[in-house]
Amino acid sequence: MTRVRDWLRSQNLPTGARAPSERQIVEGVGLSRPTVRKVLRQLEAEGWLQAVSPRVRTTTEWCRAVYNSNSNNIAVVTRVVDAQINPAQRQWMLNRMVSGIARAAAERELNSLLLNPAATVPDTVARFTRDPPRGALFLWDAEQTPLGMLPLVQELARRGLPLVVQPDTVPASRIEGLACDQVRSDHCSGCRELTQWLIRRGKRRMLRLWSLPARPEDQPIWSVERHRGHEAACAEAGIEPLPVIWVPHVPMIWEEEGFRTSCRVNAGFLIEPLKQGIDAILVPSEEHVFIAAGACRLLGLEPQRDVLIVGYDHFWETAATRRFEPSVPPATVDKQEERIAAEMLVLLLARCSGKLPPEPQQRLVAPRLVETATPS
Repeated sequence: MTRVRDWLRSQNLPTGARAPSERQIVEGVGLSRPTVRKVLRQLEAEGWLQAVSPRVRTTTEWCRAVYNSNSNNIAVVTRVVDAQINPAQRQWMLNRMVSGIARAAAERELNSLLLNPAATVPDTVARFTRDPPRGALFLWDAEQTPLGMLPLVQELARRGLPLVVQPDTVPASRIEGLACDQVRSDHCSGCRELTQWLIRRGKRRMLRLWSLPARPEDQPIWSVERHRGHEAACAEAGIEPLPVIWVPHVPMIWEEEGFRTSCRVNAGFLIEPLKQGIDAILVPSEEHVFIAAGACRLLGLEPQRDVLIVGYDHFWETAATRRFEPSVPPATVDKQEERIAAEMLVLLLARCSGKLPPEPQQRLVAPRLVETATPS
């Protein structure tokens, strides 16, 4: 069906035009006439074609391509410039992605154009239809819209636009709905290596102090994979992993009032685990390192001496919460955003050129463990 669908799109027929005959399609795609007839019936059922008579069909809007294989433009779907959605430190992470895509595109004499996913799906599709790009790259923050990225991804994929998605923030329960090519950091191996680093330093009671806007059952895929990696490292070392401590999310932690409030909330959840003798803390991201450290101080502990607190994402130097806490994480994980960006573009161009099988492809980019300071 994909071959017939793509061939029909390549004809650039306007909506309502008479579709090519069965014979023309057989010659165009190299399939047998019975196979073409079966596919055409399926396309009619899906609304791609409308039957006027047994031998005549007309095209619907679905036959109109929303991409241009000759275009030099690659759409990058991101909210990187939206400060309300992405505070300074997260803009910094996204900037690494955007600059990586721009650099890789320029090397191939292509343009990268930013597109805000906050617009409604019909408006965004209309934009693509008016000026079709060669393909589109969805960065992880495109999920931060009222409906998430899934409706727009599905609509554009159905219309034939080549897509590559970085699905890190998509809830694990919805990841199968992204039936398109994907690239993301290997969060499982990243957290496994970080946990092994702690174990080599004699840490065996490692607490995952987890504060996310989402409920535990709605965890994004990166969180699910991070827990899997931690538990795998523990199992390899014969350690029973401690249960995850889910801490209520406090908004605006990059402002001092939000930071102090979050420290107090986290301290309340640390009282019992500390009584049981934890020796290390893992947190979702770098800004939480400084919150966990502040919480430890409220309980009379010296962070990074009495208990190690490791980071993730490797932006601790620019994290907005750092200005409230002097200690720094002894180790973190760099997700390699620029490599992810370059791999997304490579995969997209491979899809555009027909070098990939029809099934969606997935690429994992190996992260890098970074030692940032000598632990006490």
